[in-house]
Amino acid sequence: MRYNDTIKRLAALIGGLGDDAREAHFHVNGLYNGILNQWFPTVAGYVIEPQVQEDGVFMIVRHLDASRRMNSVLVVELKGPTKYNATGKRDIQTALTARMEKQFQFGHTTYGKIYGLGGIGAHWIWMACVKDITGRPTVIQMKDWTDDITSDTSAELFHQFALRVATIEECMMACIPAEKPLKDAFIGQFLDVTISRMESIDATCQ
Repeated sequence: MRYNDTIKRLAALIGGLGDDAREAHFHVNGLYNGILNQWFPTVAGYVIEPQVQEDGVFMIVRHLDASRRMNSVLVVELKGPTKYNATGKRDIQTALTARMEKQFQFGHTTYGKIYGLGGIGAHWIWMACVKDITGRPTVIQMKDWTDDITSDTSAELFHQFALRVATIEECMMACIPAEKPLKDAFIGQFLDVTISRMESIDATCQ
């Protein structure tokens, strides 16, 4: 799966804007909106909703099922390319964590899992938030920061990401043990499998 020329040209435009963060930020929103629409089309029941709140603008991808239930499946937090530094990356991950947890807190999803996508310019990160059997959320970093979301390698990675989002309904029941030793072991095993899978995809696409 490769992205079309418009998406690739937009990424190149953003990369060439330098310190013009204001203009770049608007284009970053357009870039990710185009990518999200490719993977999460309305024909498959997805709705991409920009959200405006006091603490910033972000996007939520929701899924409308046959019973007319609307569930949040993906939270997207974006910043302009000049924010790609240690502070900017930390801010994105902190904001994503809070927004994913709020989807559970305010009942915006009946599922036991929700995903997070962070973007700073064309750099992106993939996270997940899963409830344990007591209902407490646990955030897992699925894939560390990756360069150029429009590259063929990133497109293959995003394909795996989109497949996980598409099968999120299968994870409606919380599956992480509540006890800390068991929880840590579960998350460690979960990440080992995920990282191994992602690394094999990376190697294939290089």
